[in-house]
Amino acid sequence: MWILGHPAGRLVRSASPHLSIVPKKLGMDYNPWMVFFLRRFIRKNGVQLVLTNIEKEVIAGGLASRLCRIPNVRRVGREDDFNERLRVQWHHRLLVDRCIVPCNAVRENAVKRAPWLDKTRFTTIYNGRNPVQYSKREIHDQRARWGLSPEHIVIGVTTQLSRVKRVDRLVRVFKEHLAGEPHTWLECQGSAYHQNSALHPIIDLLQQILKFGRTDTLLEKLSKLEA
Repeated sequence: MWILGHPAGRLVRSASPHLSIVPKKLGMDYNPWMVFFLRRFIRKNGVQLVLTNIEKEVIAGGLASRLCRIPNVRRVGREDDFNERLRVQWHHRLLVDRCIVPCNAVRENAVKRAPWLDKTRFTTIYNGRNPVQYSKREIHDQRARWGLSPEHIVIGVTTQLSRVKRVDRLVRVFKEHLAGEPHTWLECQGSAYHQNSALHPIIDLLQQILKFGRTDTLLEKLSKLEA
């Protein structure tokens, strides 16, 4: 298996040495030199299937796969990869054989956005995870450092906290399940304006809870903290 990626991309920079990475820029859409390079690469290495993602990859990889008469499978991560534009329809109908989606919701929402899609050409393959394995002692020690009792539940979410990931639905469900239980609900979120300040959401939340005023002096803020 070979992976072609942008020379400055995160995949190329952080890839495992065991992967066969080919740093390569795609260039402009319908770049003939890139299509020629891919066609020659496919034939030289006996590639039997091309996997593409974004539309620029679909164009270059799709044209090369058609010239070599091998399938081009598109990995679709979000439903907004599709729309009603003729250009998008043309690329998908002529250059893509099948699509892989990480969940059924992406497929259903994609079909709603673009009714021209053939739902039977989609296959759901859930994203895999390879979490670090911890011993019972390590887990116990970590819970102790957090001050958690045995009945406390810890839930980890391995996803980007953005609107498109719909993490807000998960938060809403948690809130509904806690409705009949005594609890304190604290909710905070980051902002693109403060992406370099990791603790900004927590600091902002504390300022609201403690009712810090814009004109409060340092001593006034300390007295509110102590209270």
